[in-house]
Amino acid sequence: MLGNTIIVFTTDNGGAANIAGSNLPLRGSKTTLWEGGTRGVGFVYSKRLFKRKYVHEGLFHAVDWVPTLLAAAGGKQDKKLDGINQWPMLRGGKPSRRNGFVYSISETSAAIRIGDYKLIVGSPGIYNQWFTIPKTKSFCNSGEVAEDIFLYDNLNNAVRNIKSYISWFGSTLPGYSYWRHYKRLHALQKCKQKAKKERQKWVFPKFLLYNIKEDPTETKNLAGSKPMIFRKLKSRLERYWKRAKIFPNQSTFSDNTGKVNGVWTPGWC
Repeated sequence: MLGNTIIVFTTDNGGAANIAGSNLPLRGSKTTLWEGGTRGVGFVYSKRLFKRKYVHEGLFHAVDWVPTLLAAAGGKQDKKLDGINQWPMLRGGKPSRRNGFVYSISETSAAIRIGDYKLIVGSPGIYNQWFTIPKTKSFCNSGEVAEDIFLYDNLNNAVRNIKSYISWFGSTLPGYSYWRHYKRLHALQKCKQKAKKERQKWVFPKFLLYNIKEDPTETKNLAGSKPMIFRKLKSRLERYWKRAKIFPNQSTFSDNTGKVNGVWTPGWC
């Protein structure tokens, strides 16, 4: 079976900086339009690969996986199916068949890449730095479970065991649930204040243009110095915006679970 199997490990987005994720040297975090939040890494293993043990830096979008694996299995792609068959790229190291893609489109922000250039319209997100790996766990986390940041797995396991015992013992004490609820609300309030300061710290122009090949860390905005490229990407993005029937610059928009323009959306994954 292994001789006729394709194993793929990949990711849907970059690491979450608010729970100790680091995407260095790339900028940003999960939930942002920066390369650190949107670019993913992965690997493919199969005895059917002609070229092995190499790194391919061609463009490959998440929607390409279905037609690529379908082609590898001998199936035929439906013309209405999104994505491009990239099996020759993976199997033999051929150039990517993709020249660009849309990062995201919403009422308040969007981003597109064509060739080496990337255009962001609106806010890239609230995590805009180049995040280093923290020495201790981040105070603000996105869920109930905080991550343990230690160098050794056995120490991690020991800490988890101790935490589990303390949590169990604490839960047997009267008033524990009220104390935990209070601590949670207090922590959330601090996180909101921290996020507010982060938003105030970074003020961006409406348009951000980067040459990702020459400037992968997104430090130099070229929107004012590359007018022809800027207009090309902006025009293409506006065309997609209209096709998506999402109209920019509306005053209200929620990227959380809820009804938006008559459609229920889960927001960011």
